[in-house]
Amino acid sequence: MGIVLRQSAQNTVVTFIGFAFGAINTLFLYTNILNPKYYGLVLFILATGALIMPLFALGSHNALLRFYTAQPAKEKRGFLGLMLITPLLVLVPAFLLTTCFKSELATLISKRN
Repeated sequence: MGIVLRQSAQNTVVTFIGFAFGAINTLFLYTNILNPKYYGLVLFILATGALIMPLFALGSHNALLRFYTAQPAKEKRGFLGLMLITPLLVLVPAFLLTTCFKSELATLISKRN
């Protein structure tokens, strides 16, 4: 079996196992262990994280996968550091704004909902 075919088969098996764990969590564990209020909260937090993460990461994970191997050995460490620091340029100001304007944001969200 070729390398590409073997890695594709392994990736498919791992993906199916991940889907199985997710299905077991969603269908059985969350519904039996959590109250409906907390079940909704957990799903909201997971969905929000999945939607916001690519925006905060600014595509740095894709750039890392694409360009890391093309970097010379001397520059790989600096490139990796840049890719780890880049999302912080969005996260730190967003965190500061949300902590400074927490009550205003809560009022805005509560009026809308």
